This record gives sequence, C-alpha cells and structure tokens, in this order.
Amino acid sequence: MRLAMRWRLALPQALAVTLALAIFGRFTIMQAERAQLAAYRERLLAEAALACSVLGERAAEPQQQALQALAIAHGQALQARLTVIAPDGRVLADSAADPATMENHAGREEVQLAQRLGQGVAVRLSATLGQRMLYAAIRCEALGGSTVRVAQPLTAMQQALAQLERAV
Repeated sequence: MRLAMRWRLALPQALAVTLALAIFGRFTIMQAERAQLAAYRERLLAEAALACSVLGERAAEPQQQALQALAIAHGQALQARLTVIAPDGRVLADSAADPATMENHAGREEVQLAQRLGQGVAVRLSATLGQRMLYAAIRCEALGGSTVRVAQPLTAMQQALAQLERAV
C-alpha cells in the first residue's frame, strides 16, 4: 500500500520534470537556431557588400561575360553562391548557374527588399539548386543599382542543430 502511494506521488512529479526538460530543450534549440541565422545573415550581408565593391571596381562597364567570370571567381573565394541581378530582375551573372537559363528575380523577397531598402534577407528553397538557402542581398550603386546577392545552403547549420537536438 505504501509503495502504491509513493508511485502516485512520484509519477506526476517525474512527468512534470520530464515535460519541463523537454520544453527547455526545445527553447534552447530555437534560440540556437535564431542566433546562428543572425550570424549567417550578418556574414552574408558583409560578403555581399565586399562583392559589390570588388565587382564595381573591376567591371567599370560591366559586360555580361566579364561580370559572369568575376561572379564565378568571387563566389568560389567566398564559398557561397553569388548572383548579380539587374534592377529589372534579369540575372546578369551567377556563380552556380548560367544566367541565360534563369528566370527573372524581380519577385524574390530579398531582391525586392534590397531594391527598396538597400538590403534584404530571406530563407527559402532555391528554385535553381533545390536546397534550403539563406539569401542576403544589397543594392549596389557601383553596378548601376543592380542587386548583389550572396547565398549559402543551410545544410551545415541544420546538421549542427540536429546534433544539438539529439544531445538535449
């Protein structure tokens, strides 16, 4: 009889502690994801600004082929995807795909924000690469108001968060 009474008292307490730990673990993971996204966002915006500066200096009169070669070289150096988008949304250069085969980017959230506010960030599935990506874009006056966009897949961040989730 005493054993049954102890279990009736201990079981709800054990369940409450387990639930509290699960909620705390989920909260911790959500905070880690927010912090990591913020760090990625700031890094990609800085890389986009640097790319704007370099591309603007080297392509005083940007010709499509020269701009494409520069985008490929700088995309490789940044270890990220680099795209130059004209103010009307045409893709002028891209480090990961042939711009001639790409659709108009005027409707992309980060491009619209960059054109309107000077910079923009978005997370979404890449139509070209089929991966969840973080995009950071800035309006680049050195390239006639074109948008310079840097993107990186979120797979590494997702893997790190999955490891953290398993540990918690």
